[in-house]
Amino acid sequence: MKLQQELDETDKSAFVEVPEVVSAQYVVSETLCLSVESNKHWSWCGDEITIENDHAQRPFTVESTGHGSILVRDISGNGLVFLEQQYLAFRRTWRVYLGEKCEKSSYLYTLKHTGRNNFSVFLATNTKRDKPDFTVKKERSRHRSFNVYYKDDDNKSIVEAKHVKGEKKMKVTIHPGVDLAFVATLIVLMDR
Repeated sequence: MKLQQELDETDKSAFVEVPEVVSAQYVVSETLCLSVESNKHWSWCGDEITIENDHAQRPFTVESTGHGSILVRDISGNGLVFLEQQYLAFRRTWRVYLGEKCEKSSYLYTLKHTGRNNFSVFLATNTKRDKPDFTVKKERSRHRSFNVYYKDDDNKSIVEAKHVKGEKKMKVTIHPGVDLAFVATLIVLMDR
């Protein structure tokens, strides 16, 4: 009985309460593992990144729309998230919108390159932008590997993406309570 209570407490501590970014329907209730394969060369048509879950399903497709913009579609082919690169920014910056185009009313977040291997995510609700809502830290030794942290908690990552040595693949672990569609957009942006 005591062991079961400890296990239950462990499961509760694994659940991180983070805000949904894209939609509550994409928030995972248990740890989810994804396999991601990237076509390293830029492709103006078709998928350049393949994202699969454990059941070999592709919950998202990714397409380049030209001019540095990217559209992430859901499993039904509907435009889910539109990613637009900001060229006038001093550091590499992307703005992300819900739907198929950039409209002020559908603005979700900004991803900004803030250091050698660090990126900050500022949600649309964070108007002060004095502190990021999420931090993405790329690993120096592994080109495409990264971890995602919520708020100031650098000790507990909510997403771990590890490059598979010698391949164009990544294994991504998403912890409970995290928005899968948000993670998909980060995967796409970290591949840039």
